[in-house]
Amino acid sequence: MARKETVQNGGIVLADEWKLYPLDDRNWELCKLMEDGQWKPYGRYYSHNTIDCALLYVADNLMKAKCRDAALTLDAAVAEWKATIRELERTVVDAKVGA
Repeated sequence: MARKETVQNGGIVLADEWKLYPLDDRNWELCKLMEDGQWKPYGRYYSHNTIDCALLYVADNLMKAKCRDAALTLDAAVAEWKATIRELERTVVDAKVGA
């Protein structure tokens, strides 16, 4: 498990409040940005070949946050889901272009 002190620097930011922190050369831990501005290990682990699963988990959490206070119709929820996925895809594409 990543220690809270070590996850403050480094990693890959997937969305404003989510990042992956490398534990070793094959494994990552998902971290969440807390209200105090500190990254906290989230207890979800991914291997080098399951990063896409981390992105889907983040998208799921972002979507749930958008409909927590008000119900969305199915078509509105699908539109939000697509927008969330596009945002994450742009992050991945921008990262590839910058490389």
